[in-house]
Amino acid sequence: QLACPLDLGCHSVICRQHYEAEICSFSGLKVYPGHGTRYVPCVSVQSTRPIFPFLSRKTESLFHQRLNPRKVRWTALYRRLHKKGSVEEVTKKKTRKVQKVQRAIVGASLEVIRAKRNQKPE
Repeated sequence: QLACPLDLGCHSVICRQHYEAEICSFSGLKVYPGHGTRYVPCVSVQSTRPIFPFLSRKTESLFHQRLNPRKVRWTALYRRLHKKGSVEEVTKKKTRKVQKVQRAIVGASLEVIRAKRNQKPE
């Protein structure tokens, strides 16, 4: 039996809960463990350069061609920028107009109140 590679106390043969999908540097789609490739720039001077995960050879090629992912129609960045595929479209709820209702007050009926309101001031 293999222990968890991260030494978090798991004793399962395959500890999948500690492997998280990375995000492709070009397309913005998820790259699951065991899939895709990683590009590491030349490490001549700096050792703190980023590692770029890619979903496929296609995304890696487009990245190296310096294409803008916001202009490639199938990428997540394009779809987010152009508001494509949003499952929940937020629509404004229609607010009901409040209807004014006049009611009689104790000691005065509705007709008396209307009569006083319609009197012209002297």
